[in-house]
Amino acid sequence: MMDFHCGFHLHGRLLDNGLLEVACQSRMCGKVAGNVILHRFNPTTGLLVETLRYKKPLQPQREKEDKAV
Repeated sequence: MMDFHCGFHLHGRLLDNGLLEVACQSRMCGKVAGNVILHRFNPTTGLLVETLRYKKPLQPQREKEDKAV
């Protein structure tokens, strides 16, 4: 597996099976808050192979520390 990213953002991932996986931000593909949309492309043909949709896992909330003044 090989990741393609700049210093701050993962743009895509070349999977072990040879497919290029890219996260999609388009509402047309079903992107809403709390969802992750992943497209997998064949890098040789450029064709879309599959689209995966996941719910983002909830992040545990940090408890605020009470500070006495």
